[in-house]
Amino acid sequence: MEKPNKGMPTEGTEVELTNKQQRKRAEVESAVAVKKMEQQREIQAEEYVDRRLRNTRLLIRNYRSLIDHCENAIVEAADVNSDLFYNIDKVEDIMREVFVVDDLTVESIKRSKERTMVIVAHVKEMLRLFNEHSYNSARPEDSRRADIIHWMYISNTPKTAAELACEYNITERTVYLDVDISMKRLSTLLFGIDVYQNTI
Repeated sequence: MEKPNKGMPTEGTEVELTNKQQRKRAEVESAVAVKKMEQQREIQAEEYVDRRLRNTRLLIRNYRSLIDHCENAIVEAADVNSDLFYNIDKVEDIMREVFVVDDLTVESIKRSKERTMVIVAHVKEMLRLFNEHSYNSARPEDSRRADIIHWMYISNTPKTAAELACEYNITERTVYLDVDISMKRLSTLLFGIDVYQNTI
């Protein structure tokens, strides 16, 4: 009787190796799939932040134009549903709609008088909260940031970054950094954290 060669795998060993290889392959594929899902979530989170900031900047930078549009629109009391201003769910729906638009424009906001008025009312209220928090803060830079947003985007007599830099004895770069920080805070107020949870 011929002895089996110790160097050669038996039939049972080949099956066992194949099963081990299959398990290993499944583990590797699973780990790759999990990593891809995590990367996709990170990309979605970055896109969310980018879109939220972009739309916040659009709303704040065009605040005066939106206010003018509301004031100049010939709107009779019956044309606008006053319940909208007191219906938080409706406001959230409209802001969520604004949030999910990738190519939001001032024109698209102005398309509906009712919608524009709700958005402007919401932006006004969030600016009020932003100012309240900023001016009550113990950090002087928070008050300065609120002032910079006011003078650059809200006031009817706007000031330039150069004028504000001179007034506050800071660099123009600091003015723009203050704007960026303020926009991030305003975006959370305008769109809320729950938008992130409902979108991702």
